[in-house]
Amino acid sequence: MKNEIAAQLCLGVILKESNLPSANRLALQNIDQAAGAALKLYASQHELDTNTSDVFTSVLPDVKAKNLIIGSDAKAIMKCHKIIDEITFSNSVVETQVVDEYITLVKILLAYLHNYRATKAKWAELVNNIRKSL
Repeated sequence: MKNEIAAQLCLGVILKESNLPSANRLALQNIDQAAGAALKLYASQHELDTNTSDVFTSVLPDVKAKNLIIGSDAKAIMKCHKIIDEITFSNSVVETQVVDEYITLVKILLAYLHNYRATKAKWAELVNNIRKSL
């Protein structure tokens, strides 16, 4: 499952780097799905209630309370997640900086919740392998 979450994150990177007019919007949606999956996986491994419709509001506070991530990262994750809601029914432009920030935050979730760490070179290799398979 961790590999699938990393693959979802890599798809976000690939979309961000594409020439599609909606590249950043699509990338942010993929990255948000990866963040949600990382939280759901953590919840299932620790028998936390995930019956709510939004794991960001149910699991993320628990992760922060257990000091698995710092408060500023939890706040930034929620900010990025809320951007998805804001852009879903609008033509808002998503800045590349926001996409890059969310990529970093999901890598933090993977590292601290699931002990999934990769070097910059390994992430680049993962992205390239997924790009080739598309």
